[in-house]
Amino acid sequence: MSGWAPPSPFGSDYFDDVLARRFGEDGAGVRRFDNATDAIFFVCAAWSAWSVHADLLRPYLWVVGAIVALEITRYALDFAKFGREAAYHAWSAKAWGLTLFVALIALMGFGRASPFVALALGAGVVADVEGLAISLVLPVWTHDVKSVWHAWRIQSGWRPGA
Repeated sequence: MSGWAPPSPFGSDYFDDVLARRFGEDGAGVRRFDNATDAIFFVCAAWSAWSVHADLLRPYLWVVGAIVALEITRYALDFAKFGREAAYHAWSAKAWGLTLFVALIALMGFGRASPFVALALGAGVVADVEGLAISLVLPVWTHDVKSVWHAWRIQSGWRPGA
């Protein structure tokens, strides 16, 4: 696998994926724990950002609330339909992670929220809506679904690498 690896935490996230695949340890359970670890990291980062720059983040609380509602809806749908949480690692979620990283650098490093926080939160809405769409399209639980287009292909009987 080749490609560009953004700086930490994305660098480590990228390389742990590469190593897991290389050693054949990239199964569904590992992917689910990877998602949980990412979520915990960003919740902690958000708490830290709020603790330092609540004044800059207050205007965005309504979007944060929408994302939290979308996340809860996604988890509820995934558990109702599949009996477990999703682990799609979709491109939109990766874009969201990258924009969150940039927003955190701008906020914590330079005390700037605009336009980076708005961009990250917009990417979060897109990623969660796509995650919901993927869950609605897939007939059975599947991990590592890169987009809703890929979910449609899987639903139609296509399998990656086939």
